[in-house]
Amino acid sequence: MRKKWKRKILINNPVALDRVRIKQDLRDGNQVIVQFSHPDFYAFILEEVDELCARLDENFGVRFYGHYSLSFDGRTLLRIPHVKMLHLNSLVTGA
Repeated sequence: MRKKWKRKILINNPVALDRVRIKQDLRDGNQVIVQFSHPDFYAFILEEVDELCARLDENFGVRFYGHYSLSFDGRTLLRIPHVKMLHLNSLVTGA
């Protein structure tokens, strides 16, 4: 049976992650997705995202979308081995 969340919370291209807020949103029954539209936005934060993925359940996820002017390097996914919920949308893959 599919889980029904109160809300889907999207954190778009974050520079930093508010771990306390993310954990509270999850405790409140929400789904939290950190999403990125360009490599410049995730170049320095994916390791922190992966740490959260390792500690949190499948209600915390990662989404890559857009990348309209360039292709998405699938090797990026190697940097988030603990992700339990992953969305890949409107991407052209390369390398």
